[in-house]
Amino acid sequence: QITRRDLYDRGLVCKSWFTHHSLKPSRGFATRQPDSGERVRVAVNSLGCRGTEYEIPKPEGIVRIVCLGDDTTLAANIPEEETFCFQLGLLLSNRLNKTVEVINAGVPDYCPLLSYLQFRHSLMALEPDFVILNFDPTDIADDYQVRRLAVLSREGAPLSCAHPALELPR
Repeated sequence: QITRRDLYDRGLVCKSWFTHHSLKPSRGFATRQPDSGERVRVAVNSLGCRGTEYEIPKPEGIVRIVCLGDDTTLAANIPEEETFCFQLGLLLSNRLNKTVEVINAGVPDYCPLLSYLQFRHSLMALEPDFVILNFDPTDIADDYQVRRLAVLSREGAPLSCAHPALELPR
């Protein structure tokens, strides 16, 4: 039996039927910058990405980039304006003389498998022109831990990866 306590999650993330865990959508959080102790505001939109809402379908003339990854991409301990996603958007907008939206889709403890599922289940609707997957060697261990929970198609493509606390005992 799944109890309310099992479903309650603290912090930025919550359990997910499709991507193991995700950022809590349409929420705001306060974190602390570890060096200065300053409060940092983290806004999460309805798609579970850091930042504002994005128009769907994508408006004409906009270049849209989705950045997938883990804590490094999310960068919850620094202001949004200092993240590499925000800085990339500024740099490319100035260089290309176009509106460039860089969407920060980082989630703590993500790995390539979970990023793929996140993109497949919710972020494809954003119609990105480019997708950047930011990962590091620790993501290999994270991937190994969740891969055994993945449901695959007959062809071996990942379909979902439910958090084990959501599954009923067999």
